[in-house]
Amino acid sequence: MKFLRILEVRYRQRFFLDFKRLKTTDIVEKISRICHSMFSDFCKAFNEYNEYICNSIITREKEVDKLHFLVLRQLKVASDYSDIAELLEVSGKIMEYRTVVRALERVADHAANIAESLLNLKKPVSELCSLAELSAEMLQTSVVSFFKPDSEFAEEVLERYDSVLKEEQKYYGFILNRTLEEALLVKTIIDSLFRIIGYSSDIAEVAINLSAQ
Repeated sequence: MKFLRILEVRYRQRFFLDFKRLKTTDIVEKISRICHSMFSDFCKAFNEYNEYICNSIITREKEVDKLHFLVLRQLKVASDYSDIAELLEVSGKIMEYRTVVRALERVADHAANIAESLLNLKKPVSELCSLAELSAEMLQTSVVSFFKPDSEFAEEVLERYDSVLKEEQKYYGFILNRTLEEALLVKTIIDSLFRIIGYSSDIAEVAINLSAQ
């Protein structure tokens, strides 16, 4: 028993040292910034097809994957040790952070899917630039609403989400008059953009729940 207790103390000390340098809140903010940077490049890639930009977006998705797993590992330890939860600044918010970091990881996945579809399409799709910008704005607002937390910003995201869904068919009209292969690739891009908008609304809902606590 004494030996096990010593091991537990050493285990916790090691995590304290690691987590002082890498707080969950800071890592999630970094993930959100990477996701935002991916979107910042989309309009450029949509207006003027660029292989380098597309490959850069795919590379950034891999970085998000690594950070996502690190956060999940931290949250697992934080759920077992309240003092570590306090150190990581996630006390009472572990489930919320888990939901948000998973949503951001899925956002990055879809961003990479969009980049891969563009690489296969090998041509610009400037008509989707406005949807990409809208997706980026909603994601950014939802993340801000989570970190504050701010229910007004979150409500704004949910209202825009409902509004965008009403215009969904307009965007799918862009696949008309294309070859079958091109139509499937453009549809994949549109699907991913709408999924990203959906994940933004998920983050906004978490922000509303936090602001009500």
